[in-house]
Amino acid sequence: MSRNSIAIRVVIASWLLFSVASAMATEQSRAWNQWRGPARNGVGDASTLPVKLPSELTRVWQVPVGLGHASPVVVDDVVFIHSREGEQEIVSALGLADGIEMWRRGYDTPYTMHPAARSHGPGPKSTPIYADGRLFTFGITETLSAFNAATGELLWQREFSDIYPETAPIYGTSMSPVVVDDKLVVHIGWEQEGAVAAFDIATGETRWSNNEFTPGYASPIVVQIAGIDVIVTQSDKHIIALEADGGATLWGIPFTTASRQNSVTPLAFGEKLIFSGLDEDLFAVSLGPPNSGQLVDSQLETSLQGIGDWKSNEIWRNKRLPLYMNSPVVVGNRLFGMTHKRAGQFICVDIETGEPIWASRGREGENASIVALGDRVVFLTDDARLVIINVITDVYEPLAEYEVADTPTWAHPVFTSMGMLIKDLDSLTLWRF
Repeated sequence: MSRNSIAIRVVIASWLLFSVASAMATEQSRAWNQWRGPARNGVGDASTLPVKLPSELTRVWQVPVGLGHASPVVVDDVVFIHSREGEQEIVSALGLADGIEMWRRGYDTPYTMHPAARSHGPGPKSTPIYADGRLFTFGITETLSAFNAATGELLWQREFSDIYPETAPIYGTSMSPVVVDDKLVVHIGWEQEGAVAAFDIATGETRWSNNEFTPGYASPIVVQIAGIDVIVTQSDKHIIALEADGGATLWGIPFTTASRQNSVTPLAFGEKLIFSGLDEDLFAVSLGPPNSGQLVDSQLETSLQGIGDWKSNEIWRNKRLPLYMNSPVVVGNRLFGMTHKRAGQFICVDIETGEPIWASRGREGENASIVALGDRVVFLTDDARLVIINVITDVYEPLAEYEVADTPTWAHPVFTSMGMLIKDLDSLTLWRF
């Protein structure tokens, strides 16, 4: 077979992977209802990005919404926002078409920032989640609230000052809640003590609490392994996997970054998991009960022994491309992320081997939020630069770049049928391509 024939087959196979992924994403992504989208993996609806990209974006509307890094969520043409105005945290609903406020609720939340986090503002930083007609928010001081999404009525609220002397890790709460069946799961506490806890979505009553781990800044994901729903996240000093039904610790390994900044959302691809952190390796593992058949052969033949009865094998490890705050995405056989090396560098890595495919030159910024949209990937940097690339290329070559705000953009962009939502320092803007 000729080299050209092989190349053509590789391209066709890649496009098939992208088409399947795009179809699945379109089915799932009609609502962007939580942190990193419906599957919490940064994959959105490819149809929300036009085939031909314009030279400039059109601003449809812009409204002031308050401070904070919480990302907007969108359900049925309604945008939900969690932000801060003065000493209050504000939860509001806006019309996607026009940005007009439909309802708003506020509650007192005084907060004193750690000096090292002052540039990031007083929050909130956790993205809300919509489920079963309710909107759930998690404030920077761990006020956990449930609202009627249609009316804004406060259904229940929990705060944990009666349990802990401080109700936030050092730099403020940033983990985004996740819903598993009829339970809302969050990580509460501070650097000295804490718990991953599940609350009844209807009543707010505690369903279970695992008190073994103090909170970090990462958001959990839910994966199914060996027929069991498993919550996977980074705590303050560990990477952990908990049984979703009752909260039991299945597995954990020590993992501590400089200045205790564990913040990368874990990423699942198939039945494998990817982790990283500030100045720590980017690595992939398989995980499962002993003798379950879930563990795959490791390239490095390394078994990661840790907490709990479950076992893990390391599949690959990349020591050159650590991730700091960035949560990556996977499309086909490629991982797209941003390392903090070279003052911020976009990267593309082979998902099977961990080997780099390409990297940008660097100086891209402190962080980027990433969304996969079919055969294209979008990077939104913290300095409001939006970069769009093609998935298939083996070199870093942007298709388009846009400036989307005048102030920092730490919140995740949301792509909808009506355009792209960008939350900056204190405003929300709908841009149309």
